[in-house]
Amino acid sequence: MASVAAIAMAAGGVLSAYSQQKQGAEQMKASAIAAAQMDAQAEIATQNASRQKGSAQRKSSEQLRQNRLLQSRQIALSAAGGQSGSKNVSDLLGRTQAEGEYSSAISLYEGNLRSDSLMNEASSLRQKASNTRYEGKQAYKAAKIGAISGLLKTGATASSFQSKYGNGGSFQSTQTAAPQRDLSNPSSQALYGYK
Repeated sequence: MASVAAIAMAAGGVLSAYSQQKQGAEQMKASAIAAAQMDAQAEIATQNASRQKGSAQRKSSEQLRQNRLLQSRQIALSAAGGQSGSKNVSDLLGRTQAEGEYSSAISLYEGNLRSDSLMNEASSLRQKASNTRYEGKQAYKAAKIGAISGLLKTGATASSFQSKYGNGGSFQSTQTAAPQRDLSNPSSQALYGYK
């Protein structure tokens, strides 16, 4: 009876350890999936940062081109009006050129700022992904250690139970030993049907 209880304790301990290890493995798997999603988001943010930078460069170039066209038109109009060499025309052309360069620089700056922000977001996502993977691995290790610890505790408890209530312990079985037959006596032989 006592050995059945000890076996049941051991089986329960093994089941508990398996369950704990399985839970740790599932947590590590979930962490890996979450980290992969974060990595994908980081890659998208990196691509968007590159696009932002390229878009800003194209916008800046377009502003410079539009500025040159405006200056060309101003020169043409001043020549048609007979004022191509006047100081007013030179001042106007200088202001137009400065505005174009300023607008172009602002476009580059804003695009680079958005690009840098997206790159920071990508970096942050990659760090979170790394941390999530680490946490999953740590949870798995903790579950394995907990499972082993649980098995050891179960073994110790079962051993203690067996020594206390098993062979030679204070637990007494209700069964009694079968009586011994004494066949040396002729009357016992007759009793058991040997004569």
